[in-house]
Amino acid sequence: MISNYLRVAVRILLRFKVYSVINVAGLAIGLACSILILLYVEDEMSYDRFHEKAHQIYRVGEIGNLGDRQFKEATAPAPLADALLNEFPEVLQATRIIKGINTVIRFEDKSFFETSYIYSDSTFFDVFSFPLVSGNPETALTEPFSMVISESASARYFGNEDPMGKVLHEADGNDFVITGIVEDNPANSHFHFDFLVSMNSLWESESKNWLSDGYYTYIVLQEDFPPAKLAKKLPGFTRKKMSPQILKYFGISIDEWSSSENDINFYIEPLTRIYLFSDASNQLEPTSEVRYIYFFITIAFLILILAAINFTSLTTAKSSIRAREVGIRKVMGSSRNRIIYQLLAESVFLSMLALIIALAAVELFLPTFNQIAYKDLSMNLFARWYVPPILIIGTLAAGVLTGFYSEISISTYNILAVLRGKLGPGNKRGWFRSGLVVFQFAIAIIIVVCTIVIYTQLTFIQNKNLGFDKEHVLVVDRAYGLENRMEAFKYELLKHPGISNVTLTSTIPGKNGWGGAIFQKKDSPPEQLFHFSYLVGDLDFTKTFGIEMAEGRFFSDKYGADSMSIVLNETAVRSLGFKGPVDQNLMSIASSRDERVPFKIIGVVKDFHYAPMHEKIGNIAILYRKPYFPRYVSLRIDNQKMEEIIKSVEKTWKKLSVNQPFRYFFLDESFDELYKSERRTGKIFTFFFY
Repeated sequence: MISNYLRVAVRILLRFKVYSVINVAGLAIGLACSILILLYVEDEMSYDRFHEKAHQIYRVGEIGNLGDRQFKEATAPAPLADALLNEFPEVLQATRIIKGINTVIRFEDKSFFETSYIYSDSTFFDVFSFPLVSGNPETALTEPFSMVISESASARYFGNEDPMGKVLHEADGNDFVITGIVEDNPANSHFHFDFLVSMNSLWESESKNWLSDGYYTYIVLQEDFPPAKLAKKLPGFTRKKMSPQILKYFGISIDEWSSSENDINFYIEPLTRIYLFSDASNQLEPTSEVRYIYFFITIAFLILILAAINFTSLTTAKSSIRAREVGIRKVMGSSRNRIIYQLLAESVFLSMLALIIALAAVELFLPTFNQIAYKDLSMNLFARWYVPPILIIGTLAAGVLTGFYSEISISTYNILAVLRGKLGPGNKRGWFRSGLVVFQFAIAIIIVVCTIVIYTQLTFIQNKNLGFDKEHVLVVDRAYGLENRMEAFKYELLKHPGISNVTLTSTIPGKNGWGGAIFQKKDSPPEQLFHFSYLVGDLDFTKTFGIEMAEGRFFSDKYGADSMSIVLNETAVRSLGFKGPVDQNLMSIASSRDERVPFKIIGVVKDFHYAPMHEKIGNIAILYRKPYFPRYVSLRIDNQKMEEIIKSVEKTWKKLSVNQPFRYFFLDESFDELYKSERRTGKIFTFFFY
């Protein structure tokens, strides 16, 4: 019986070729789009779930406010990990991570500029499940200057040789013994590394300092232990640990400190929620936002509904043609059930055919989609047990509902009138088909609105005034490779007619590396504190980046005392409450020594975005020191002579640097990386709807 239904379905398919192709293609496209989105969403939601203890691992960060500055940091103080382990029995393991700077690694005649470089405690492999190919996870990071490298790094430096026990040389003068080889990190990890170095290799000047953060701290809780229970204990724990140092460095008790606008606490967040849900600043790597997941799930659902409605509408559109056939079948004695089964078989057959075509289309377009989404998705659907049932049940549901609706639609015709050549349909089906059309228009309007919102957001990001000019700025990384030849390098660069300005800085807009400092106004109460982010720059910082002065002046070699001067941004002036900030004094509180360092305000720059635009502009201080060893050399260049300038800069670099490779990037491209999630969303949306 079933085979007969299928044979008839095939004959109908061949009889109405054009209609069948359009109908199947429409549903297949909708299914293919939904499957691609499903693969993307599943990958985004899978971050960090590959760890054996994933649901027991939590990251501990710092949250609170200092004066009028609210903060939530992904980092925490150095002594926190051991303190949590010692004072809370529910904490089973703890480890810390510090992100290393980009550096050059050498082995014999091979050298590479490495950017995936972290330090961690010897307990790293007790917490995280990154499998070792060689080496002992319990001892791999125990000794100072021990290093675990990835399989990719091993192949890069050693080819097929066994690297265990061999020594890699780091550009800053350190030698590291390879004690382990780790499998390449999964893409769905919120941090990645090619080089994992023992934390014992560092001189931890802040190892007992509770007022200086900078360590990513992870703990493993007892299985099924409520994290909220630990969170309730943290305020008291924080006061206990912070109190002695607040008294030492600020000269006040923690009660006096808290009675002002100051507050600090630790918070915990699940490892599996960091990538999508964490709103903390200073992440190890850029994260995404769960709102994009909700958005894509909604879009996938709307696409599927739209495809199903089209499939139903096209199927029932030929009901007038099929009505005569059904009438003849009834006259010949066919029961209503058999007619329903036949129509169901046809609809299910078409829908399953559409699913097969959709899967083939996904396989075909997946490489292109991966390029757009910055992913490496695979079509291994059966690795996810829940995906095949969803696809099959959803497709069957579309076929069954369409079949039933077709039968209902045909049943509204007057069979005698149809057999006489007069359709004479009843009026029961008109309102439903009209409703489907209205619903289709509603979905189309929603998609158009989403398109407008995304386009507007991307346009805003591209055209927003950042407060500085990011165009035509070439940035040379690792400037300290020049050692004491930095000024000579700058002097040589300015000889080129295509280079108008050069500046040496500790960091640049859009990059990490901004320092943190606490300032007080002169003669203010000891509990009145102001937190600043700062960079160290030279005399040409504002000219190179196109930052305007709001009042006062910038640093100048005409003034010998400028090394003890400071330039603030407008937000900082408002925060301090200064009406005439120039010539006012600020006292810097060093967290590592008992002293106040006075700085004279000589100028105010207009506010500029040094972080993503969704982050509020904070208090900024610009300092000037000479000599110092900056990280970046930024050049404002003539865009018409770009290739010539790059070659000239590289030649000068090779002449003056100390065995360091030439590394550069463009400021606009670097800053745009901050909006990778937004651009990816726009590209994916464009992929489906244009």
